[in-house]
Amino acid sequence: MRQRDIKTTKQEWAFNSPMITPLNHYKEHDRVITRFSDAQRLIDEIKEYANSRNLSVYWRGQVDYRWGLHSSLARQLSSVTMLNDALIDKVENAILKEAAKWIDDFKYKPYRQPLARLAYLQHHGIPTRLIDFTHNPAVALFFATESLDEVDGRIFALLVRNKEVLKKTPRGTPWRDYGSNEVKIWDPVATAIIFSRLEAQEGVFAIGRLPSTRPYRTGWDELLE
Repeated sequence: MRQRDIKTTKQEWAFNSPMITPLNHYKEHDRVITRFSDAQRLIDEIKEYANSRNLSVYWRGQVDYRWGLHSSLARQLSSVTMLNDALIDKVENAILKEAAKWIDDFKYKPYRQPLARLAYLQHHGIPTRLIDFTHNPAVALFFATESLDEVDGRIFALLVRNKEVLKKTPRGTPWRDYGSNEVKIWDPVATAIIFSRLEAQEGVFAIGRLPSTRPYRTGWDELLE
């Protein structure tokens, strides 16, 4: 088989598989950088774009560019079964119920709502649907380059409308009613949920449901028009 045929076969497999691969999703907006000055220039460009459209921008660094952007709970569940929102909700309920039995801090005001409890659990290494982001692009750069020198890292810039940034901890579990393309940002430190590491990293959490898994879904985003 010719090399060209091999490439075509791989591409056809990727777009006909049940779930689009992270690399095929990201390539719509990928940009490769090799120097810190290039990274800083791109960060400034993204900030300028966000400011011009009254958007907020948050950052995340991952040490392997091939990894998908998934929560720790989604990663763990997908390794053993088919993933869907109903399953995540069910496991999340079980985790919250069990945690309430043995975490004394949950008795106090900052941790009365499920989202605050999920942040507490995430901080202590329990899988949740929350995904860590940061206000500070330098923090994201650090996490993207701290190890695995033989593999490229990846930095994500998440652009959201200001109305999607939660100013306080919501009651209940409203994220279960979000659309599959809807993402909210929640800043726990701003709502008195303070952990030293989270505060030092200027951390926030992205929260939502699972994204669409349609095979022909592209990386198009209306905020990038």
